[in-house]
Amino acid sequence: MKKQFLTLIAFAAGASAAYAQCGTTTTRTWDGGGADNLFTTAANWTGEVVPDCNDNIAVTNSSGKDCEIPSSYTRQPVTLQ
Repeated sequence: MKKQFLTLIAFAAGASAAYAQCGTTTTRTWDGGGADNLFTTAANWTGEVVPDCNDNIAVTNSSGKDCEIPSSYTRQPVTLQ
């Protein structure tokens, strides 16, 4: 199985707006189903929803695609499974 690696990258100003709204706490799992590796792409997450500031985040090695998390990410911890 391919190992998953988290790559911290810097996004342009405004990318953090994707995390601006906070809903109820749920677990969002990276599935890598989008056209890119970006944390901010909804299609990369189960349910096609980008995690918000209250969500728990799980990144598994089942997708075969790395998850690029912006260096400005300051929300819930990311769980590697």
